[in-house]
Amino acid sequence: MNKHKLGEWKVLNGANTFYIADNDGFYPVYVAKTISDSRQDQFNAKLIAAAPELLEALKELLQPNNVLTKKGIVMAAKAIAKAEEI
Repeated sequence: MNKHKLGEWKVLNGANTFYIADNDGFYPVYVAKTISDSRQDQFNAKLIAAAPELLEALKELLQPNNVLTKKGIVMAAKAIAKAEEI
């Protein structure tokens, strides 16, 4: 059973902070918030926002047959790119 919020998260700029939000509906649901708008917090916010995609990519890569799939590799590459995007 999943105990985390599924879906795509994104980083929103706030006043002296970054919000990590899930925008499933009309209003964003805030998942996390940084304590400043420093460059390090921006990097951390991007990594947190990529967490759902990173988890799904890892699940795809760790299939029971231990065979790497192109789908898993593509998912991992996209998740890494999202985490590192600035």
